[in-house]
Amino acid sequence: MDTKRIESFTLNKRKFVYFDFSRIMSNDDMLEMTTSAKAYMQKTDPESAVYAIINVDSAIADSKTKAILTDWLEFNSKYVLHAAIINLDGTRKIMYNSILKSLGLKNIKYFPTRQLAVDYLSEA
Repeated sequence: MDTKRIESFTLNKRKFVYFDFSRIMSNDDMLEMTTSAKAYMQKTDPESAVYAIINVDSAIADSKTKAILTDWLEFNSKYVLHAAIINLDGTRKIMYNSILKSLGLKNIKYFPTRQLAVDYLSEA
C-alpha cells in the first residue's frame, strides 16, 4: 500500500494522523490499507493519543468493507482521542453510522472537508 496514504503532522501541540482511504475500490486494498494503518498506529504511545482524519472519498462501501473498517476503528480506539471522517456521502454515511453505533464511538464526527475537520479537532 502506498505509504503516502498515511500522513502525520502537528498543529497547536496536537499530533494528527491523516488516513487516506479515498478511491480504494477493492476489499483486498482496503484490508491492506487498514493493516498498514494498524502497524503505523502501533508505533504510537497510547498514553499520547492522536487526532485522526479519515478520508473516505469514493471508497468501496459494502458488507466486507464494513467488517474491515469496524475491526480497524475498534483497534484505533485506544490510540485516537478524537477523529473526523471526511468526504462522506450516501452509502458510506449509512455504513459509518452503523459502525460507530455498534462500537459505541462518540468521539468521531463527520465533515465535508479536511480543513473543517482540522479546525474542529484543533479545538476538541
